[in-house]
Order: sequence, then C-alpha cells, then structure tokens
Amino acid sequence: MRSEETKMQSFKFGTIKTVDGQQVYIPFKQDEKKISNNNKSMIDTFLKFQLLKDSKCPSNEWSIGENTSRKKVWSKAKKATSFGGIGIPCGKVNGMFVVDLDDYKWDDEHPFIKKFGKGDYHKKFNTYVQQSAGGAWHLFFKYDEEFFNKCHNTTGIDILSDRNQEGEYKGKYVVGAGTTIRFNDDMRKKYNSTANYGTYKILNDKPLIDCPDDLKQWLRDFIYVDKDVIRKKKEREQKVVAVSNTPEYYKYNLTKEKVEKICKDLFIKAPKYFQEYRSGEDWSYLIFTTAMKAIGHYEVWDKYSKLYAKPNQYNKTENDKIWNGITQYNTFNCFNKILLEIDERTLLDYVKYKPVKEETVEYSKVGEWDKLGKHIKLPNTDLQIKSGTGTGKTTIVKEYLKTTKRNFISIVSRRSLAYEQYKTFIEEGLDCVWYEHFEGERIPEGKNVVIQIDSIMKLHSYLDYSSNYTIFLDEYSSLIEHLITSPTLNKSRSIVFKVFKKMLFGCKQLLCVDADLTKHTLDFLTLCDRPINVWNNTFQHNKGVPAKEWFNIEKIVADMKTKDKFMMCMDSKSSALAIAEKHFNCKVLEHIDEQTVIINGKEVNKYEMTVFQDDKGLILVVSAENDYVPNLDEWDRVIFSPKIVYGLDSIMEREVYCVYKEHTISPKAMMQQVARCRNIVQLNYMFCKKSFQEPTFIDIPEVAKSNNQRMEFVEWQEVCEIKDVEFYKHILSQIQYNQDCYRTNKFVHFKNMLDEKGFKNIQDWVVCQTTVKELKEMETEHKKLEIDNFDINKPCHIKRNELLQIPEDQMKTYCQLFLNDTAFTQYRNIRKYLINNEEVINANLADKEDFNVNKCKTADYQIVLIQKFLKYVESKDKINFQSQKQLSKEEAEKWFVYLDSAFRFRFIKENKPDFTKKEEVDKTLIKCFRQLFGGNFKLKHELTEQQIKTNNTQMTFAKTDLVSTTRKTVDGKKISTMKLNKKFFDEVSKVVSFSNGQPFKWDSYTSFTDAENGFITDDEPPKKTIQPNFGKSGKSLNWLINNSTLKEIKILLDDGNLTKEEYMIILKKK
Repeated sequence: MRSEETKMQSFKFGTIKTVDGQQVYIPFKQDEKKISNNNKSMIDTFLKFQLLKDSKCPSNEWSIGENTSRKKVWSKAKKATSFGGIGIPCGKVNGMFVVDLDDYKWDDEHPFIKKFGKGDYHKKFNTYVQQSAGGAWHLFFKYDEEFFNKCHNTTGIDILSDRNQEGEYKGKYVVGAGTTIRFNDDMRKKYNSTANYGTYKILNDKPLIDCPDDLKQWLRDFIYVDKDVIRKKKEREQKVVAVSNTPEYYKYNLTKEKVEKICKDLFIKAPKYFQEYRSGEDWSYLIFTTAMKAIGHYEVWDKYSKLYAKPNQYNKTENDKIWNGITQYNTFNCFNKILLEIDERTLLDYVKYKPVKEETVEYSKVGEWDKLGKHIKLPNTDLQIKSGTGTGKTTIVKEYLKTTKRNFISIVSRRSLAYEQYKTFIEEGLDCVWYEHFEGERIPEGKNVVIQIDSIMKLHSYLDYSSNYTIFLDEYSSLIEHLITSPTLNKSRSIVFKVFKKMLFGCKQLLCVDADLTKHTLDFLTLCDRPINVWNNTFQHNKGVPAKEWFNIEKIVADMKTKDKFMMCMDSKSSALAIAEKHFNCKVLEHIDEQTVIINGKEVNKYEMTVFQDDKGLILVVSAENDYVPNLDEWDRVIFSPKIVYGLDSIMEREVYCVYKEHTISPKAMMQQVARCRNIVQLNYMFCKKSFQEPTFIDIPEVAKSNNQRMEFVEWQEVCEIKDVEFYKHILSQIQYNQDCYRTNKFVHFKNMLDEKGFKNIQDWVVCQTTVKELKEMETEHKKLEIDNFDINKPCHIKRNELLQIPEDQMKTYCQLFLNDTAFTQYRNIRKYLINNEEVINANLADKEDFNVNKCKTADYQIVLIQKFLKYVESKDKINFQSQKQLSKEEAEKWFVYLDSAFRFRFIKENKPDFTKKEEVDKTLIKCFRQLFGGNFKLKHELTEQQIKTNNTQMTFAKTDLVSTTRKTVDGKKISTMKLNKKFFDEVSKVVSFSNGQPFKWDSYTSFTDAENGFITDDEPPKKTIQPNFGKSGKSLNWLINNSTLKEIKILLDDGNLTKEEYMIILKKK
C-alpha cells in the first residue's frame, strides 16, 4: 500500500516521488526498473483474443485453437475496448486453469460454502481473482494436468482448462477483466439486476499460485467423481463418499502379476506417478499410493516405487509414512484414475466388488468327507450340517429316519424340492405323504409329511404333537431366506412365521442341512430356543472341474449344440425360450390332436411341458410357463429359467452352460442352479453385463434405518410378538444388505464362488461381445412369436383369466395382460387406485398377515399415500391431480419424507423438489404415478387407423400416455394444466367391465370418497354370492373374508361358531 507521505508516478526511465509535499524525479537503477516492470497487472501476462462487441462470444480469433499461427493473432497486449472485450484462453498456453464459482445461486447448505465459507474468495485464495459481470468468481491457478474441463451443473462450479477427460484438446476461455457486456432480459433476471450493462473486474491482482491442497481435495471429492458416486454422496448429505475405510469395504480381484503389469503400463504413460511426490506441486505419487492401498498391494507398490524412482529418490521409511498416513483410500477413486491413465477403465468392472458381511460360525465338528454316510453317524440330538452339493446330505438324513423309524416332518421352500424329496422317500420305503394330496384341507394327525413352508397351516393341528416329531429342514438357509423375503408369503408371512417357530420350538429333534449355512439364518434357531451344533464338511465336490468363460452368445450356443448332453441355466424365462426357439426349434413335434403330442414315445398334453426338437432329439425347457416337475435324468438336454434354483438334482454326467443377463437372481442363486448337476464335466458361463455398480447402503445399520423410516408413518398393529418383529427386521436387514453387495458386481461374486467350490477357472477377464441389448433383441423376437401365436387355452392364461374374466374372443386383443407381468401389475394398480379410497385400502393393509416393514413396500401402501396427499393439497379429484394448496415449509418437508419413504425417489440434495411450490409437487406426483402405472399403457393389441387405411394387418399395441397436458394463455401468461389421461382410464374401464359383469364407468369413482363395497384386490377370482348366516357366526362368508382377521376367525373356530370345514374354506379364501 502507498502511504500518505510517499506517492510515486512511474515513467519509462524513472519515477517522480512526492515526499513531504515536494516532487522529486529519481532515475531507475537497473534492479528498480525490473521491479517496476514486474508490478504490471497479471492480466497483461496472458495471451488474449478479441470478443464481439458487448458480448461474451468470441470473434474469429478464437477458432485458431491449437494452431501455431495463433501467436500471430493472440497477444498479451490486447485490451478491452468499446469495440469488444477480451477472452483469456485457459490451459497450457497461459499456464493456468480457472475455477468458476456461480455462488450467487447457492444457499448456505452448499458444500463449497460449508467448506470455505461464502464470498471473499480473493482473500481465502491469494491468487489472481476476477469477478464476472453477473457476480461469479473466477479463481486462477497454475496449470495442473489433473484438472480437465468439467461443467458440473449440480454444484454450479465449472473447471476451465484445455483438455477433456480423454485428454483431447478442448479449448476453453474466460472473459477478461475490463470487458463490458450487454444484459438481456433473461440475464437481468438471472443476475437479479436492473442494469443494462455489466463489466468484468479484477478483485485480486496477485501472481498465480498452485491450487491449494484443501481445494484440490474438495474438487476431487465433489467434481471429479463418477455420477453414481455423486448420487450416493449427495443422498447421504456428506462431503465425501460415506463409506467405511476398512480394507473389506471394497475388494479387487487382481493377481500380483496383473497389478505389476498395470504399474509397468503406467510408468510408460506417466512416470510422474512414481516420481512426483516431494516437490509439493504434483500429487501424482500420492494418487498412485492411494490406488495401491485401495486394492491392497503393498509389496507391488513398494517394489515399483523403488524401481521407477528418480536417482537417490527412494526412501522406504518416508514412503511407508506416506502409505500409513493414507486412511481415506476407499473414499477417493484413485484406482479409477490410474486405469483411465492407461486406457483400461473397463478392468474395474471385472475386478471391483463389495463383499457380503463376513459371519463367523462356530463348528463343533469339522471333516473332509466325500460322502457323509460313509464317514459319520447322525446323533439323536439337534444337528446342523454344512456340506457341499453331491455329498449326500439328504441321503444320510433319509437313512437315519429309516433306521430310527421316527415320525418326521420335512419342510422345504420349493414345491419342486418337496415333490422330489417325497418321491425319493417313497422309493426308499419311507412312509410319508405329500402335502398337495390334501389340497384345501388339513393333513390328518400322525402322518409323516413332506410340505412346502407356504402351506404349513395345513399342519396347524400338529402343533400339539410336534414333540413326537423329528423335523428335517433341507436347504436350510434358503428356506429361512424364503420365509423372510418371498413375495408368495405376502398375505400369510406372520402367521406362517408364528406356526413355523412354534413347531421348531416344540419338536423332539431338529435336523438342518445346507451347502451354505450362514450365521444370520442360524440365529433363527436361537430364537426358537434350539441348540446350535454345526458340523462342517470341507470336501469340494467340484474340485478341479474346469470352468470356461464365453463372450459371445452365438459361439456358446454353437458349442452347446455339438453336445449330446447338456444342462443350460438362465436368469430369464424369456431368454431361455428365445434361445430354444431360435436354435433348437428345427422339427415339429408329432401331434395326436391339437393338445396332445408324442414325447419319448408317450402321449403328453402339450401344455404340461415345453419341449423343442432338432436333429439330435428333444430339448426340455423348464420355466414358469407350466407346473411340470421333471426328472432331470430323463432328459439329456435341458434349458431352465429361474424357476429352478434348487430342489431338482441330476446325477447324469454332462456339461453345464450358463448365460446370465444379471437382472434377476443373485450369484448365490446362480451357483445353486449350477449345482443341480451333480457330475459336471465342464462349466461354461457367460455374463452379458459385467459392470461394477455403487452399493445403495453403507452397512447393515443403514439398511435398518431405511426400513424403520418407511414404517414411521403407519399405525398398524403387528401380529407377532415384539421380540419376533425385532428379530424379523434384523434378519431382513442382513439379507437386504447381502443382496445389495451382490448387486455391486454379480460377475465377480460368481467367479469368487467358483473358486470357493474348487472349480478351475480358465479365462482371465475379457470384454463380453454379447450385450444385454442383443439378448433383449432375441427376446423381442420371442415375444412377437408369443403374440402372433397367442393361445387362449394355455393353462397359465386360463388361470389369469379367472381374475380378468375377459371373453375368449377378446383375449388376444388384451394379450398384453397375459404375456406381460408388468402390464398386469400396472392394470391392478390402476384398478385399485380408481375403485378404492385410501381408507378401504389402508384397512385391508392393516388386516394383512405380514410384517409392517413389508406392507410398507407394497403398491397398496403407495396408493394410500398418494390419495392422502392429493386430499391434503386439495386436488380436485383422483384424475385432476394438480395441487391447489400452498404448503408451508414444515408441511412440505413432512410430505416429502412420507412420499420418499414409499417411492424411494433418490433425489440428490440440490435436485430435491421444493414442495412449497405447487409445480414441484405436481412433477413429483407424476413420478409417483409413473412408478405405479407406467409411462404409457400398452393394453390393446389392435390395428391403428393408419394400418387400416394402408391394409397393414400387423397388429400392434396401442400406446396411451399416462398424463395429458393442455396449455392456454390467460392474461398474457401461458398456463399448463396436467391431469391423468382419460383415454388411459377408458381402456382400463373396458377390462374392469369384464370382471364386473356390467359396464364400468371410471368417472364415477374419481372422488376420494367413492369406493365399491369391499376391497378390490384382483388376487383371486370374483367372489360368488353364498348363503348368509355362514355357520353359527351369523355372518356371510364374504363378510368374514373382508372384515375379519385370521385371529378373529380362529376365535370363532375355537368357540364352536365355525366348523373345521368352514374355517378351512375361509382360510383358503384369505
């Protein structure tokens, strides 16, 4: 700062000083002249080019780009004039990059403000700083290759340099100080200004500095991370990715040899990662070290830190301090950056995953037994056996039951497993019954029973006698996970849970077997007060079996077709049928009549099983298309969908093929599919997606918190005891967490399981040539065939039409409801939304025999919330949903939490809707409607008007948009009106009319109070009218079904007001 006493005026050869009121001319000394030259403004040190007059837009001088001739045009001497301002090119040409902060848009919760405060950035960062005409801050720092161009809309921060992420030249410039621009109306509104012009100015005329370390790290955390990471970060409202920094949070399947190759390639591309770590100007070595620590390869890091260091640079002691000082190695994507540097980003999808929670199970006995029956004898006490497939788990229990002649109940999770086990027991001389022999009635006391757990109420009378029984639980862990999560138990889970627990608690002996016994499922035995006594068999049945990865669908199928025997596993019914149709449908099966075909010399109803034929013979496709439970050893070639995960076994020696889209079943279920073949010659597998995805949850407590938030707004009573409810929520959180971990990378988890089971992997990672999109195209062809050949007599279509009641001559018109489960679900949701008010649906949810945490995940609960909300914001009706009420800040926050807990919007904080604004409410409601009803409704399969005109007979699905918008101008303002499309509901009404037996007019049900008598579920056929005064209760069957809980009906039974037969009828209906 110049003092009052001494003022200077600089000239070319000297300076005039005013000292005590006297002016004195002093010639420059040589060093003083240099100082004066160095005191010129920083803007004069930059190359600049001309802008257009009154604008930020460049003149043709900018288009020169990297061309060397720019030096003739770009000049440090250029100034902003009345004829146009100046642009300053960013990047190497001027040795700088710019951080552009639009802080005039930010609130106090912005992460940059939380870290650095608001405003006065020229004081916080002592570098050259400009301010734009609109008020944005431009912070200039010395050029840094790490920071490429980035436009980050979420934070309102841009990074201006001269390269994109791929390293290609993409020049950027910043408007220079002194430039004046004209404001248009939009700019005045944006900058909250009434001025016609604005000028760029210098706020801090200081030399450039290196970007400070804390700002660098902030930019890495918030600007230079993957979109998925940003989303997770914002969801958790933290400044860094909220992950645990233990070595187990992420894992990388990388061999030492692979990591060494990465280091060698990195040194060739960018030696700085091994050498730049003491100058303070480059953090490359720190990035390399963080990457190596994240993947857990200390020895390789140390080896190449020494090998590629500059002369006399390597210092093990100092390097180890750097290694040990890095604690946030899972927070930053340093390994991603290393892979990007060597053009191998794809590798991450092949090696990175989040492991499931490790659980410690204490074993009372451990051995390596190829066949259990040869080496061990079962005790007369409780026992849990962990033993791989093909080691005779079921066989040893079967022999034990046969020898001891004890009464037994075998409980399993799959119908196919129950049937297979029943057949085996009967063949071995064990007297028992299969539960389906007693459809609609209780199983008589005193029988040995094989039963699927969903039907356990048939054993209700056994509760008083279970102390005389040995209970056998095959595939134990799968059984418990089925009990906790299966949607087939959504209406009866809590009752099944109570009965199952009571049976285990009271039985004489409990035997459990599984290849993968887990701690959290064994905890259920502790809840039932059963002792834990686990024997662990470490024998690997598939040890040494070769496992080959394939990368092209055509090639893997071509190889499969050369084999006389094979088993093919898939995670999609459509894919299984599509592959069979395209590659194995060469010959037509011999027909007796329209419904009877000859298969293996036998007359078979064609709907009983799905069979294709080629030159080599027959191929069986097992899917949800039919209920056929095959003997796999009777079929040389089998293709199956997720219908078979466990329960059916084959001892035939053959190759197993797997093709996975990675959309449905978990890697654990995939391995269970593979294990259906007990004697695998070679395993062949192909994954079409192969990608790493960020996890949704940090840990199990976060899962539990999410579940509890969802239940915070309900008042239903739980059916089970508090202890059971808390246990259920705990084990559910554990299962959900593991599923979330599996989803991070199903391919890597599957390969890890292959290693655990002893398979010998052949391939290293290679990019898959067949994508999910290509497999979907194959499925699309299959679906076209399904539509063209739609068969109204197919049993699954007949069963669904018991609910829909569509006339046979119109079933093909509405075939989408039979072929597409999503369309059917959307139709049910629309029907419930229209016909029932929220009080009716909420009452039905309260009576549902399931845990509240599950009820809150249903479409019914979502419909309840939507209708409550529409009433609260004073929407006109269910169709005209636009909000009319202005919500306060407290109301807005409360209702957003309500809806977000049910619909899981996953808005990042900056994009979270503001419910104090009506238009934001309406946009969110549309999101809710689309989630429930779909974006458009492809219901009718018919000819369009254009097709009729052109004689095109190819029928298509007519699409109807969910939301219709009309726009009109009122007092010069454009106003939009949104409502649910009437055409949408016209189509739905036609289908509802079929099951109603009379025309259904949806516009009679648009108000929030209208509702039919009773709850419309679509889960069972329309109820027939029956005689009143059912039993001695004085109530009709319909009344009891719709208005009573199972507990109340049980009281009627116990009090003698219902007979057992009447009770079972109601139980089945419920």
